[in-house]
Amino acid sequence: MKAAVCEAFGGPEVLALREMPDPPPPGPGEVQVRIAARGVQYVDVLMLAGKYQFRPEPPFIPGNEAAGEVVAIGEGVTRFKPGDKVMSRHRLGAFAQLGNSRAENCNPVPTGMSLEQAAVFSGAYHTAYHALVQRGRMKQGDWVLIHGAAGGIGIAAIQVAKLFGATVIATASTDDKRAACIEEGADYAIDYREGLRDKIKELTNDRGVDIVYDPIGSTVFDESLRCLSRRRAIDAAHQLPADQGARGYRRQAWRRHRAAAGNRPRQHETAGRAGRTGQIAAAHLASLPAGTGGRRDPGGHRPQGHRQGRPGGVIISS
Repeated sequence: MKAAVCEAFGGPEVLALREMPDPPPPGPGEVQVRIAARGVQYVDVLMLAGKYQFRPEPPFIPGNEAAGEVVAIGEGVTRFKPGDKVMSRHRLGAFAQLGNSRAENCNPVPTGMSLEQAAVFSGAYHTAYHALVQRGRMKQGDWVLIHGAAGGIGIAAIQVAKLFGATVIATASTDDKRAACIEEGADYAIDYREGLRDKIKELTNDRGVDIVYDPIGSTVFDESLRCLSRRRAIDAAHQLPADQGARGYRRQAWRRHRAAAGNRPRQHETAGRAGRTGQIAAAHLASLPAGTGGRRDPGGHRPQGHRQGRPGGVIISS
């Protein structure tokens, strides 16, 4: 099979298209997928650079989300059969023509969703759904502030929030990115770098927002705390400051507002439930526009969108 192989740590230029052995037959609880499209997210950029907490040594085949057709199933798999179209999650190996995945990490591709959309659905929409609905307890009528809203998860968060009847204030750093947020459904799009609290007070008539989704951190986190209405939630999905562990940072937020939640699923929220959450989210969102605002790269194997600061994710299709 052909695969994009990371041969050294670095940027997209370290990827090389190689002939590689096919993966072994799927083991118990696994399916083998003929991959038609792959999603590229920021975690892949970090992994290529050797800066992610899971740090495989080169050479390796990167990629952790994809979509395609089941070609073989392992012992004990009853949910899928050969020929089924699935969106799949992989620890590694999605940047290849074939890949094995745990059946519990796959979901059927809903009617009306293309394989290209499905390839970028799981990571972005599962994260947004978990943060806003499962942890933030979002409900109709809430005001939701979404930072980094022109990115892959940010656009997914806009769509999830609007689906549940929230009013969305998106933040982004350029006019083009703010225009993309409005196009994807945000009610307002503002620059977060100056006067954030004053802008939020003006838009909400001094009530503040109910939920903040924050993948940026640092001073934006502190300013976001001041934008919250009483006792609501801030989902912190960013890298925490080097001098503060996650527990200390959340304790600081709890002291100020009794309202901080990390965006890492708790064990009881993931064990046996990841597939169901994906199914629920897919059923809700199948009718929405192309997931994550991704740009389609019909033959490329060197995604550069994240490095160039463009909004949205990237889709690589065979």
